[in-house]
Amino acid sequence: DGVDVPRARGVSVTAPLAAMERLQRQLMEFEVMESMYPGDDDLTTGSFVVQNPEGVEAVRALVDAWEASGTEPAVEALDALAPLRGSLTLAVPDGDARGTVTLRVALPREYPGSAPALEVSASHLPRRAATEMADVLERFAAALTSDLGEDGGECLMDVAAKAQETASLCAEREERRRAETASSATRGDDEDDADACHAVVRVDHMNDSKGYVRTLQKWCSNLGLDARLFWSEPNGVASAASDVTSRPHKSWTSEDVDGEPESAARGVVGPPSGGRVENVFIVVGGDGDGVQKFLTRLRTEFVDVDSKGNKCRERQSTVLCRRFASQTKEGEAPVPAFAGFECEKVVGGNRALEGILKRFNLLHVGTGAERFQATGGG
Repeated sequence: DGVDVPRARGVSVTAPLAAMERLQRQLMEFEVMESMYPGDDDLTTGSFVVQNPEGVEAVRALVDAWEASGTEPAVEALDALAPLRGSLTLAVPDGDARGTVTLRVALPREYPGSAPALEVSASHLPRRAATEMADVLERFAAALTSDLGEDGGECLMDVAAKAQETASLCAEREERRRAETASSATRGDDEDDADACHAVVRVDHMNDSKGYVRTLQKWCSNLGLDARLFWSEPNGVASAASDVTSRPHKSWTSEDVDGEPESAARGVVGPPSGGRVENVFIVVGGDGDGVQKFLTRLRTEFVDVDSKGNKCRERQSTVLCRRFASQTKEGEAPVPAFAGFECEKVVGGNRALEGILKRFNLLHVGTGAERFQATGGG
């Protein structure tokens, strides 16, 4: 179970010693999580899985050697350790059809004196709900760790319980939202349909893609808009993840466009993990006033950083089209319904982008070499 290291009152603990004590606590907490959430054959008890077992073994080997010899490890040995990573999947309570919530955790070196890095996804909830859950859980975890001072406190069990509670509340809200939407559709609310609007915006690049996307998500949530955001790596070269919470992405390819793209494009996707991305396309849907406010904010509010890290407004965006849902060209189908805020990575250049616009019946923004240029008042 590890060796307790006595601390004399008034005597400071050296950095390597404090680091080893924290690593002890991290290992013990991961062992407790594996015991409490074994998964078994179902998710009634939850399932905790270590994501980087090699990293855990490296930490365990260093801790075991320290306990056996009493000799503090070199700083270089500590610096070489990777953060412990785990994934906890839990059933969303109070309903058989509410799916699961998955919490991905990465423990920084200072944990439990600093908060863990968290990432949340949910099988039956829209992306905006998962983003809201992550914000709630990050604040909750900080209150149990970094807010308590240097020693902090272990928080994963409490965060797991909070995740289920928050997921249940989000599920209730989404169920009410779907019921209200279905009721409105049944009544044939033509007035609301007439106000529905869609816009396609091209953004040349995002330097701080993670912060930029989070800002757009908040705008959409506040304005009651739904959105799909498509992004590409700079020059087609994948960049290293900027933090420990990088997530897998679904990719479009040019081959998807020639066939039937729908089946390849509707999986669980995610935003860029950080750093610069380019050739970003945003499809926004909602009432006309909300869409106009979104476009205005994009031009007037700080959303990104420049090459020096200073906050800046978006100066290289183009509105490719903006139209009401009731306005379609002859022989053209209306824009299909979509909900929430989701992101997808694009691979394959303009052919893949054309497939995306085709998927949303928004190819009216242009054709041929001009299909990704502004269409005037379109």
